[in-house]
Amino acid sequence: MAILLSLVLEVRSQDGGTNPVVEASRKAVERREAVVASAQKQMLQGDRLFADKDYAGALDAYRTAFRQMPDGTGVRQLRAEALAKYEAALEPQARALAESGRLEEATALVRQFYGEVRDAGFPPTSISPATKQLLADLEDGETFEVALTPDMVKRRQEVQQLFAEAAGAVQTGQYDKATLTYGQILNLDPTNAGARRGMEEVDRLVMQYSKAARDHTRSKALAQVSAGWENPVPKFTLAAPAGKSAEVTASPGSIREKLRTIIFPDVQLVETPLNEVVEYIVGRSK
Repeated sequence: MAILLSLVLEVRSQDGGTNPVVEASRKAVERREAVVASAQKQMLQGDRLFADKDYAGALDAYRTAFRQMPDGTGVRQLRAEALAKYEAALEPQARALAESGRLEEATALVRQFYGEVRDAGFPPTSISPATKQLLADLEDGETFEVALTPDMVKRRQEVQQLFAEAAGAVQTGQYDKATLTYGQILNLDPTNAGARRGMEEVDRLVMQYSKAARDHTRSKALAQVSAGWENPVPKFTLAAPAGKSAEVTASPGSIREKLRTIIFPDVQLVETPLNEVVEYIVGRSK
């Protein structure tokens, strides 16, 4: 039957032109090939986006390729490949939406995939167990936070960033900045226990520093007081001039030096009381 149909399509018109049926068939084949080529191009684009972890972009590309891919024996394998890649990008994108507070949008995305698989004529068994589990997680009300909103997710991200900044300030000894940063966290999340513990840690570190500073100041003050009780050390030397024996010399102003250099004039102390003599000597030694 196929051979007969081929012979019929090759029949030329009497004026030597191409048979209209043949021309229409050729154009249909060309359009089909163009559509397949466009779908393959979309799949390649999806591969690049998926490798870059741009799951939203990859999902759009794979979905477009799956929708463009015509049905038929010649492209059945390509169509199944497009469906598999569509499904592969669906799970990470749906989970990302759910975790960002867009649970309803994630659920709708998975249900849309279910509908497209059904409408394309694929059996329910074409859907992987992982995708079925994903839909169950999205609808059970426990796996993902139902009350989570995009604004709440944004605040959580800001809190995480502030925690990182506060930790860096503590490590570099910027305790005032750390306390201020923990206060900003409490402004965003008033019941954040981690911020309170961070403030407690900063206060403990400040107390340790204050104690060390107090001990240092006290030690320095005691050292200054002790130094005030120190007497200057006399300068003694045992060096002797050449040709003379070494003798101990003391610095000017010392008691021994004063005694050695006292010169009394010729004084007559005949019949002078002893106490007066002592007083006189003392007076002359000053």
